[in-house]
Amino acid sequence: MKTKRTKTIEAWAGGFAIALTLAASPAKAQTYRLASHKAINGFEKVQLADGSTVYLGDAVPSGAKPCSTHNKGRDHTCTAAELSLSGSLAARIAMSVQRTGANLIAVSRDNVLIELSEIDAVSLSTITLRNTRQVQQAVDVGTAVVTLSTRSASVTPGDAVTVDVFVSGVDQLRTFQVSVEATGGTSGSLDRVEASVDRERADYVFATIQAIDAADQLHGRVGATTMGGSVNAQDKRYLGTFTFMASRDASGTFGFTVRPLLSFLSDAIAQDLAYRTTANAVQVATGKTTRVTR
Repeated sequence: MKTKRTKTIEAWAGGFAIALTLAASPAKAQTYRLASHKAINGFEKVQLADGSTVYLGDAVPSGAKPCSTHNKGRDHTCTAAELSLSGSLAARIAMSVQRTGANLIAVSRDNVLIELSEIDAVSLSTITLRNTRQVQQAVDVGTAVVTLSTRSASVTPGDAVTVDVFVSGVDQLRTFQVSVEATGGTSGSLDRVEASVDRERADYVFATIQAIDAADQLHGRVGATTMGGSVNAQDKRYLGTFTFMASRDASGTFGFTVRPLLSFLSDAIAQDLAYRTTANAVQVATGKTTRVTR
């Protein structure tokens, strides 16, 4: 049986060491989403390779798993066309199906849609499916975007480079941790000198909810978790800031990337959320510094 892994943010606040232990479930092989043949408010339209159209909606909570004799009991004969849920999660799914009118369950792995099945029946513990259809098509639905945005397009050697981190397109975000590093360049380096969270910003992702944040200078990461509840952030929301210093011999174009082993988003039930990253670059050369207008 797999156990939950933990991720710890270490920080210093007022001279005292603070450790925030953030729980996250193991990486999942598959993701289940509500779907429909018809347009539903809030669902995203996806054109399939065969010319047909489906609409993909909310992800089924992480408690969903294929039915097995072990999790259903010895007196139940399982079929491949069932999902087994715990009672509370099953009730939530049943309510979502009733509320949205969804008539399909979509199965994806690593943002590749692999199956579509019709919903045949919903009970307090099981969703029964039929007419499963194999798909195999890349989709980019329901994936959060982490954006790394430099405040300057170009700097000179010895200057500081500030990178703000934002998230968008995410639902039920409760916890995040992000670490950023600089890559590329013709010579020299951009060395990280500070990681911080400006909780006073109006666009801070947890500005409207009570949360604890931390910045780990040793490992170069920032993070926060709410004291309860979660937020939806479809528009771009601030997560943290990283400051780098251009070495005296730095030159060329430097990019920025999220360090995946030290970065994650998770939802209200400690489920890891998929995300992709976008970033701009900074040019290091002798001359005038150019600021980015956002």
